[in-house]
Amino acid sequence: MNDVPPSSVFSLHDADPQPGLILDGAGTVMVGNRAARNLCQTAGLTSPHRLLPTNAQALVNASLEQNRAIENVESRIPSELSETILMWTFIPDAETARVLARARDATQDVLTQEEATRSNRLYRLITENTTDLISRHAPDGRFIDATPASWRLLGYWPEELRGKPLEEVFRGNHVTQKLTETRNLLRDDGYATMTLEIIHRDGSRRWFEIASRAIRETYTGAVIEVISVSRDITADPVLLEQVLINLIRNGIEATIEARGEEAQSAPAQIVITTCINDQNETLIEVTDEGPGLDEQGIRQMFQPFYTSKPQGLGLGLSMSRSIIEGFGGFLDARPAATGGLSLICRFPASQSQKHRTATTENQPNA
Repeated sequence: MNDVPPSSVFSLHDADPQPGLILDGAGTVMVGNRAARNLCQTAGLTSPHRLLPTNAQALVNASLEQNRAIENVESRIPSELSETILMWTFIPDAETARVLARARDATQDVLTQEEATRSNRLYRLITENTTDLISRHAPDGRFIDATPASWRLLGYWPEELRGKPLEEVFRGNHVTQKLTETRNLLRDDGYATMTLEIIHRDGSRRWFEIASRAIRETYTGAVIEVISVSRDITADPVLLEQVLINLIRNGIEATIEARGEEAQSAPAQIVITTCINDQNETLIEVTDEGPGLDEQGIRQMFQPFYTSKPQGLGLGLSMSRSIIEGFGGFLDARPAATGGLSLICRFPASQSQKHRTATTENQPNA
């Protein structure tokens, strides 16, 4: 039925792009417009009533009893391609005991708000659980805000940084070039990492690993803000200890994930091996009994903000690799015979080691 009885003050138009329904006092759908019918067909719904919020009956009663419109009531319509999020307004006609339910498609608005909430939650989690420098930046690089770690790492308090361009704070060789490259990566890929030598405010030189993520405007896709995590990776034995602890912890978590309920009853092993290969490189290998990863997963696991853990931040392995690189080494992964993964820290031979090796090889036989 497409025509509303003459006694109703409401009318629906098939030219209206937003879904509309007329309901009686019991919440039953009397009529719907073309947009509502099309949405039902797209979502595979047998009744237009399925478009309404689950508490539609209570909303109809409240609207009629109070003789006022009830606005912004959400309903989610699943479909094979994507979910549609509707915001409904219920408008009463007390004389006829009918209600006009009119919706607007709020999918993009709600998803944008949810993404902003996730970004804020991520920012709070990182800020509360790390001593690294967490900072927010405008698209041109100016500081919006920073955590108190900025004093230790840069020599500036957060209040001093606000409004300052990155080029003024991150002084050093090739800084401008690297910042330009990073902005291009953020624009194109949404995330970027860079290793940068900077000059601290006290004049000392330090190496930083900076992982950045772009926040985009929903409709245009333009970068509107950048969140960065900066870590001092100037060679420090304590940092190497942190890397090894992180790799072991990852191995334990992966093994528990793979074993499930058996984790408490059956023994499991995390194997740590060290050796010096024929190139005089020092290797430290951590092998777990987890579910493992395919080639694509191994490539992605070192990307900043990539994680398969529900509560993970996706920074541990990317930062660990950067720390190892600060020692002149490299961190990589490969499938293990156990079915899990082997994470390998590879450190090149020092100059003194190379010299001793060359001297030994060149000594004449007695």
